Amino acid sequence: MSIITHSGRCGNAPCHLKAQNIGYRSRDLLKLTGAKVQLVDRCSAVDGTWGMTAEYHDLSLKWAGKLLRGMEKAQADVYASDCPLAALRILEGTGTKALHPVIVLRDAYGL
Repeated sequence: MSIITHSGRCGNAPCHLKAQNIGYRSRDLLKLTGAKVQLVDRCSAVDGTWGMTAEYHDLSLKWAGKLLRGMEKAQADVYASDCPLAALRILEGTGTKALHPVIVLRDAYGL
């Protein structure tokens, strides 16, 4: 199984992980299961609610382009994101739902 993970830089949970220098724990955990994991480290451009407002939505989608193209290019079986807001942007931009890494683990082990 190949899994693509996302970590953003725009004020949501992954940004906080970067600011706290925690690293990519979800990616590391998924790799421990033997899954092929590729990190797409690009901004989802949501930034709390900024990217969801009518005024900035189009600009936000433009800024999220690198993330969305990276996710699509990887052609993974499963998309994952630590951030629920980034997951919404990934769904909007690619049509593919990004699951939280814990959900990916739960499903992989049939729990």
